[in-house]
Amino acid sequence: MRKRPIKERFWEKVRKSKGCWEWIACRDKNGYGRFGFSTEKSNVLAHRFAWELLRGPLPPEFILCHKCDNPACVRIGHLFPGTLLDNAHDAMRKGRLRKNSAIYRERCPKGEAHWNSRLTLQDVRRIRKQYKPYKTTSRALAVRFGISNRTVTAILEGKRWAWFTKGNPVVKDARRKLTDNVVARIRHLHTLDVPQLKLAKRFGVWQSHISRIVNRKRRT
Repeated sequence: MRKRPIKERFWEKVRKSKGCWEWIACRDKNGYGRFGFSTEKSNVLAHRFAWELLRGPLPPEFILCHKCDNPACVRIGHLFPGTLLDNAHDAMRKGRLRKNSAIYRERCPKGEAHWNSRLTLQDVRRIRKQYKPYKTTSRALAVRFGISNRTVTAILEGKRWAWFTKGNPVVKDARRKLTDNVVARIRHLHTLDVPQLKLAKRFGVWQSHISRIVNRKRRT
């Protein structure tokens, strides 16, 4: 029996239209077409095979992203080559990838390599080193580095750039709950003229937190 050409076998599994060219044969669980063209190899992604058939081979580190967001589409005009990062960025722009998803955490670059980063690793080191209560405050650092006070606070608390800080805070989370006994102790020590800064360091919270407690504006 005459062996049919690979091109013939491939294109007979494609339904062409004015829009997407749909792969109508085997698909994987994510909806991407799979094409088996050799007994020596397992099946391959149909859209990648179509690209390499018409445009030539792609470097192994590149994938093909869909402009049409249709994983079954093999029309090369609807495809563009890119990295996993490019694909994640494209999905973020289109609202198809949540920041707390496992794919985002896996593909999204960290630190200064992130497309929204306004800081470098050296900046983060300086922020954590330069912070001095009453002398160099988080608000002053925010102005110095051109970021929000909330971002500075999160860096000092080890919540931002956590992969670098390893969750090791310069100051502890000021929003954490203090027990009634601890609050009473803080107020008692304040009556003994213990400075608020020392109380803040002793109990691991912001000085402003201590100020609100001793002024009866905050219970915890």
